[in-house]
Amino acid sequence: MVISLYVDDLIITGSNEDMIKEFKEKLKQTFEMTDLGRLKYYLGYEITYTGEGVFLSQRKYAQQQLKKFGMKNCKSVATPLLPQTKCVEEGKELTNPKLYRSMVGGLLYLAATRPDLAFAASYLSKSLSQPREQHLQEAKRVLRYIQGTIDYGLNFKKTSQVELVGYSDSDWAGCKEDMRSTTWMCFTMGSAMFTWQTQKQDTIAQSTAEAEYMALSSATNHSVWLKRLLGELRIDTSKAVPIYCDNTSAIAIGRNLVQHKRTKHIQIRYHVVREAEREGAITLRYCSREEQTADILTNLLETRRFEELRLKLGVTQNPNGRDKSKRKLTEASPGEANMHKKEENKFTEINGKEKKSENEIKEDQSVKSTEKGKQVMREKISVPLSYGASATK
Repeated sequence: MVISLYVDDLIITGSNEDMIKEFKEKLKQTFEMTDLGRLKYYLGYEITYTGEGVFLSQRKYAQQQLKKFGMKNCKSVATPLLPQTKCVEEGKELTNPKLYRSMVGGLLYLAATRPDLAFAASYLSKSLSQPREQHLQEAKRVLRYIQGTIDYGLNFKKTSQVELVGYSDSDWAGCKEDMRSTTWMCFTMGSAMFTWQTQKQDTIAQSTAEAEYMALSSATNHSVWLKRLLGELRIDTSKAVPIYCDNTSAIAIGRNLVQHKRTKHIQIRYHVVREAEREGAITLRYCSREEQTADILTNLLETRRFEELRLKLGVTQNPNGRDKSKRKLTEASPGEANMHKKEENKFTEINGKEKKSENEIKEDQSVKSTEKGKQVMREKISVPLSYGASATK
């Protein structure tokens, strides 16, 4: 039996239902408490039980954030940040930075169930001390992305084999202000990612291999802690944890026990990777850039690549909600179905060009369909010429 406690809210779980019931009765005899039944809502987290497993989301909290900042009816976008976004201090400083800080605080809490927001939340949090207008516009874009993915969350599916697998990545000199790299890692047990971390590195890496090796060190420490935690939950962790990295040089440094001139300046604490590899706690494996799931946590990606990696993280739409929307679409009339489809396909304006409204298109079509309309169209064309002629007179 496992008990999770936060102030006066408890989550009780385990494999023995009789033991859980007995524990609840003893709690009721000692404390004044209320049994809310099966877990559905906890600290802003919404738990939905599906036929495949459990779906974890924060839909209600996301709606509250959109309403709080006046973005409830905003247009959605496909990615949180644009690929050409740069980490530089440009533009005027905000006169009231509280709004921006409140936005970022909400995004950080949403990232607890949305790893696809982790990079954007980490990027925006770097400017909390002196936010600028550019940062505020970028934060609003993230809210627009949330508007289009309000029903998304982590979809944990039942799996026959449980294996702890990690991914490690780094962006070399990603921050242009101090030229430090950022470590990104995520771990899964066969389904969606259940833990991920982003952290700026303490020292400046002199090469991509060194930055990736530092990231491997952090992932190694995290994997050792996860193995101990899973061991307390009586889950077999005797096998070495595979950690995937897309840098062959970093893997070579982790496997080679000999110091070279290119690695002798690296701090000793990062060489925990070598010891863990030698003892069989972890195993370093190479994966290509296309297979690197942690790439979504390190780089600004295009829409296709972003959606592909988001699916690998386990972030999907609520399966139950998707079924309901399909059912409503089939039961609706053809006109309502077309309207629903148009609303789903609505996207942002491209290059500032606005399309004609439906009323203008219908008006043009109705005018062209009659002889009188054709005469009106000819008059519309001749108006500028006649007006110009009368002006010269």
